[in-house]
Order: sequence, then structure tokens, then C-alpha cells
Amino acid sequence: MGPILTGERLRGPGAGRRIGHSGSGVVGQVDQVGQLVVGGRSDLDLDEDAFARTQLGGVDHVADMAVRNPREAPGSAGIVEDHTVLCDVGDAVLQLHEHVGTVVDAEAVAGAEVLVDPDTHECRTVPPPAYIGSTVIEEDEPTTTISPTPPRAPRRDHTWHRPTGEVTDPYAWMRDLDDPELLAHLEAENAFAEAFFDPHRDTIDAIDAEIRSRVQETDLSTPVRFGDWWYVVSTTEGQSYPVHHRGRSADTATEHVLLDENVEAAGHDYFDLGAFDLSMDHRFVAWSTDTTGDERYALRVRDLTTGDELDDRLDEISNAGVAWSRDGDWLFYVTPDPQERPSTVWRHRIGTPVVDDVRVFEETDERFFVSVGSTRSEDWIVIHTASRTSSETLVVAAGRPTDDATVVSERRPGIEYGIDHWGDSFVMHTNDDAVDFRLLIASTDDDWARPDAWSELVAHEAGRRILGADAFAGHLVIHEWYRAQPRLRILFRDRTERVVDLGTEPHDVEPSTNPQWETDLLRFTV
Repeated sequence: MGPILTGERLRGPGAGRRIGHSGSGVVGQVDQVGQLVVGGRSDLDLDEDAFARTQLGGVDHVADMAVRNPREAPGSAGIVEDHTVLCDVGDAVLQLHEHVGTVVDAEAVAGAEVLVDPDTHECRTVPPPAYIGSTVIEEDEPTTTISPTPPRAPRRDHTWHRPTGEVTDPYAWMRDLDDPELLAHLEAENAFAEAFFDPHRDTIDAIDAEIRSRVQETDLSTPVRFGDWWYVVSTTEGQSYPVHHRGRSADTATEHVLLDENVEAAGHDYFDLGAFDLSMDHRFVAWSTDTTGDERYALRVRDLTTGDELDDRLDEISNAGVAWSRDGDWLFYVTPDPQERPSTVWRHRIGTPVVDDVRVFEETDERFFVSVGSTRSEDWIVIHTASRTSSETLVVAAGRPTDDATVVSERRPGIEYGIDHWGDSFVMHTNDDAVDFRLLIASTDDDWARPDAWSELVAHEAGRRILGADAFAGHLVIHEWYRAQPRLRILFRDRTERVVDLGTEPHDVEPSTNPQWETDLLRFTV
């Protein structure tokens, strides 16, 4: 029995020259019985050893076969059509019930060895017409490009002394951005990357053009109402970054330019916008940027009525959220520790020096990462600190920003929770006694810092995993997985509910931008 051939196309990895579909000339065709008819090239011979490893297919009706290695004894090989299904083991290398599809026999040749392919090839069957009548042409041996040697960063002895023990770090010296050896290494890395990609420049450009051809570069987001304004983001072909606008109506949402990221990115090799948070009266926007790639952001405050920047500038902060007080006089932000972990929340008064900022909360446990934000109701500032398995939330009244932050529920191992404000109540999303999470509720008039102040709003149901709950003035939007499908469930204040019907076909759904507190409109993406 000859080799089993199946796959994408007829191909042989022969030791000598290879006959393929993109070579220098036509050398023959495969006839109706599968014989290679050589035309005008008496010096070409099939390599049976390589032929035994060929693959058969009919993507473009072109067959690729290996040409005999000149050091092998002369001989010939033929292809015959032979459909079969092997229903027993037979040869030791064949699998039980292997669907061969097509079997190719090679004529006996002195010194030639015909191998049997044990791969089932996912039981694909290739019809003989895929290769019968195809054209066989010769192609040159592919050339091999030797890649440049990648640079190696120098190693320097350094030990970090930590509570959990000493840690050796030979690359700690690279934290010093002013070290000339670091700059030299980065330049060597860039040179290596250029040398590696240069031979593929045409392919890179073709792929880039293919991707761009499928992207609408000049575009406008859907206008979103927030307060008395409509906000929108635009992109323009040829520009790398978006532009942020607002207007008094959806039709005029591009009337006022709030921030042009292209202008801010000019002159920088790297640019990333972090925060873009409006004060509650929509007069100011706190926005932060990273122009070096070190993930340390500089935060500024822009007066949207004049377009001018205030003197306030907060450097070396984390991209972990910001929050405004109700009167717009105070701004909460987060700074990182030496390991770049967002760890400390600060309160800054607009118009005062940064040295006067007050530390509101500091997370000393290295497992926990800190973030800050505001509730949609704009009544509370929320500080959230979380590890992979547990979390803790603190709140400050937005109308009393100088009050101490209050812990909602003390952290416990394995217990995760988060809260949102729902008018006269707080809603907690937690896995406490609920592996797939549940929702609890407590009145803001009660002492909600006490565990017994909380009652169950949405009970735990095994197999229905609640991912979160967004509070609006008149309803809650519950994002959950149910029967292996994500869905959105609306819970109204009278405890009636409605599921957003997305059908039974497999899908994904996520809540989108919904900043408005009092609304009966829900934006989501599918």
C-alpha cells in the first residue's frame, strides 16, 4: 500500500528541488489516471521518499511534488485513484476506523521507501478531481534569511528586601531612566526590530492596508446626553487620536471642541489619555495624559467655558479614576507606590498647591489595588480596594468632601463586593454566601456600616452569575449570565422586572455609556 495523502494541497518536502505552483516553468501535468506526464524535462524525476510525505488537496487545482534528489537511484512514481475506508487496524501505524479518503500508490523503486501516514487529518476526504488534470511546475529552493542577533540587556546584582523575603532582580537598574546604558540598550532593541521587520516591509504594509480598508477612520460616535449637554467623540482619517466635543442638542453635539487629543499628542512619541471626567456642574474637565509610556499620568483641569487650563497640575498619578465633589471645588485622585500599584487616594482643592493635598486613604497590603470614582447619582464618592479574591469599599458624601471615608463592610478573605447608590438606598453586589453573587440593599438612613442593616434584594441562584448592577433613578440594570448566555435584566423600584430580549442565538452583551441618572433609555452593545 502507498502513502495516505490528505490535507490542503499536494505537497512534498523533498530533499532536492521542489515542483510547485509558483516556480519557473511548467514541467508536466497529472493525467486522468494520476500519472505525472513530464513535458520537455527528461532530467526531472519524482522523489518517492518525499512523495510518501506529500499532502493532497484541491484548493487551486495545482499539485506540488518533490523532485528526486540527484544522489538517489533513478526511478519513477505514479499516482493512482483508489478510494477506501480502513475499518480495522491492518498496519500498525493506521488508526482504527481511520477515514483515509484517498490512497496513493508508488511504483516499486530500488532503494525507495514508501511510508504510511498515521494522521487521521480530521477525517477530511479529498476527491481525485482535485489533482487529476492539474498543472505541475518547478519552483526554486526557498532562500533562508539569517535573522540578526537580538541584544541582551546587561545584568547587575540587585536584591529587593520585602516583607515576604528577599528577591533577586538583575534588571532593577533599568528603572533609572537616566542611565546611559539603558538608552543604548533600547536603541539596540529598536535597531534589532527594524532589521527583523525590514525584509517583510511589503507584507507589513499590505496587512496594514488591508486592516485600514475595513475601518471607517472618519467617524462619529453616537451622541450621549449628560446633564444639559450632549457629548460625542469624532475621529478623522489620517489622524491618530480622537477629538472630544459637546453641544446643546444631539444635532449640534460637535459644536464645541473640549479636547483634541491630536493637539495634545503633538511632539510626543507616545500619548495616552487616562482620565476625562467632568465636574458635576459641567464647567471643568479633569484630564490626564501619559506621554512616556511609564503609566504615570499628569492630571490637569480645563475650564470648559474658556478653554483655558487652570494652574492645578498633579504629576505622577495613577490611571485609577478621579472624582469631583458636588461643588466642583475638590478633586480626588490616586497615586502609585514604588511598584506602580495604585495605592493612595488624595483630596486636592482647586487653586491650591499640591503640597497641601490631603491623604484620604492608603492601601498598605500589596495584594490590593485602589480606584476612585463617583456614583451615577453624583451623591457619593466611592473608594474601592480589591485583590483577586476579596475587596473593600469606602464612601464619602460628595456634598461633604472633607468628611472621613467610611468603610461599608470590612474586608474578609474570599468575600468580594461593590456598591452603588440607588436614591434612598445602597445596593451591594457580593459573593457573600453566594458563589454566583447576589444583591443586597440597605437604606441610606440606616447605619449601613452594620452588617444587619442589609437585606436581600436579589437572591442567589446557582448557575445564574450576576456580574454587576448599575443603578438609575427608577431602576437597576443587572448584568448576568443565565443558561450560558449573557443578558441584561431590568429591576424596577416596585420589584417588577423585564429581561432585554436578544433571542436564543449565541451572543454577547455589555452595558454601554450611560451617564444620565434620570433616564428611561439604556445603551448597550451586542
